[in-house]
Amino acid sequence: MQSDPQTPEDGNIAPALGSVAIAAVLLTVGSLAIFRPAELVSVAVGGALAVLNLWVIAKVVKSFLNAQGRAAWGPLGMLKLVGLFAVVGILIKHGFAHVLPLAFGYAALPVGIVLSQLKSTSPARGEH
Repeated sequence: MQSDPQTPEDGNIAPALGSVAIAAVLLTVGSLAIFRPAELVSVAVGGALAVLNLWVIAKVVKSFLNAQGRAAWGPLGMLKLVGLFAVVGILIKHGFAHVLPLAFGYAALPVGIVLSQLKSTSPARGEH
């Protein structure tokens, strides 16, 4: 028996993850007009980091909301932030990614979140 898909208010992050992934692809393809072809990899990596970061944020928030995980959310959030900075630093320091194209790809995170909210048909909280 199939269950109804959850809405974002129910805690399902999949619509936002999908929107961020779509935004990453669109930004990568659209960046052909702005960046050199060699920099497209940096845009794609930035988009992939955006998707991965949102997924990790969702796990940290879920841990925070879990009664047994309340004490663990702070270290998890800090570890996520340090990990993100470390990965970006390594990518840039070793020349695997360029700063501006990487940031352009990472812009998929806010763009995708906004898109996921725009395509949501349910009223915002407090507007019932």
